[in-house]
Amino acid sequence: MLESNLTIQNIPVEWLIKLFEYWKSKRNGRTMPSRSDIFPEEIHRYLSHIVLIDVEPDPLRFKARLVGTEIVKAIGRDFTGMYFDNFPNIDNLLDRLKALMVSKKPYLISDNVQWPEK
Repeated sequence: MLESNLTIQNIPVEWLIKLFEYWKSKRNGRTMPSRSDIFPEEIHRYLSHIVLIDVEPDPLRFKARLVGTEIVKAIGRDFTGMYFDNFPNIDNLLDRLKALMVSKKPYLISDNVQWPEK
């Protein structure tokens, strides 16, 4: 299970703080906002740095709905519309996504991404 230790004080980047504040403002007293609460146009200045992921419940699969341009530049590939389980060596990420579905709490991780082509 993922532990949510995320606070404004331990977020190292200003735009992540703003994104976290947006996310919290959309919760409306709930554990997390619903999909219908999030409007990409309201966070347009951050979209180049994030990946929005759709969850398909049965069978459980994760699909990249939007891959930010800065991520595409870093990786060298746009995987918008692709399923995460089609990538090699992705088990850690899939485990994290599944844990997020259970905990419904934000968390911050700093990690190196291994991408086969780069």
